[in-house]
Amino acid sequence: MKIKASILVVDDNEKLCDSLRDILEDDGYAVEIANNGKDAINMSQNSRFDIALIDCKLPDISGAEVVNNLSSISPLIEFIHITAHATLDSAIDAVKQERVISYELKPLDMDRLLSLLHQIVKRRKAEEEIQKLTQAIE
Repeated sequence: MKIKASILVVDDNEKLCDSLRDILEDDGYAVEIANNGKDAINMSQNSRFDIALIDCKLPDISGAEVVNNLSSISPLIEFIHITAHATLDSAIDAVKQERVISYELKPLDMDRLLSLLHQIVKRRKAEEEIQKLTQAIE
């Protein structure tokens, strides 16, 4: 099976991470797990990820800080914030960040998440195809 995309899951809830890994790998994604922000940042320096699912509240640094750090390391990565502690202010702050695609509430609706990931992958492939065609024309 061809890998659809490489996903980094950043959450301190290990059971949630394990469940997400199982579901996403079964759907054709390559998945890596980090249980805190600093590990996520270190992992992204050695690996390329297409998408990151990031908990807004991590034990060491905020999810927003992780997004900012990962964006500087890998400018093409896209983000989905996940949280069990949603507020209107946190939702607004999250989606104001560049390359944040969505803000999802826990418990996660897996059908919605898989649909969202599918849309992201489909759009990215279309963008790559447009870039190839544009380069061929030039």
